[in-house]
Amino acid sequence: MKDAAKHCLLALALCMYAISCFCPALESVDPDGLVEETYDGWEALFVGWITLLIPSPFWLANPLFFSAICFLQSREHPVAAHRTAVVAVFCALWIFRFYAPFPTNLPVSARTDFEEYIRVGAWLWLASILTIWIRTVIDLWESRSRHSP
Repeated sequence: MKDAAKHCLLALALCMYAISCFCPALESVDPDGLVEETYDGWEALFVGWITLLIPSPFWLANPLFFSAICFLQSREHPVAAHRTAVVAVFCALWIFRFYAPFPTNLPVSARTDFEEYIRVGAWLWLASILTIWIRTVIDLWESRSRHSP
């Protein structure tokens, strides 16, 4: 793949990550259906490390995302970039253990507890991590095809 296309994937991932910081990422809804709290992406980023106090590794996807980018930029460690990106994807997907992907359509009378679900910022964040993973797969594939006889 041409270097321009790979740089576009990297730029796309970084743009999605940056945009996700300014979009609503997480939302809590009370049993009456009223929005209790909404966290923007930057709030989730800066206070998300607190989730490490409970077994919740999804915040770790952030430093792993940037580590994978550093490995990609060095061009000498495509395997390390790929492994880091794979771990970042698994950590990011852990968010679905704590937050629903979409709000439920239960009637207000059937709700018994707070609902927490992800919003557009979290979807963009997840897409940026998946984009970096795709970029690492391409680099890994290219490095292996160069070294194969």
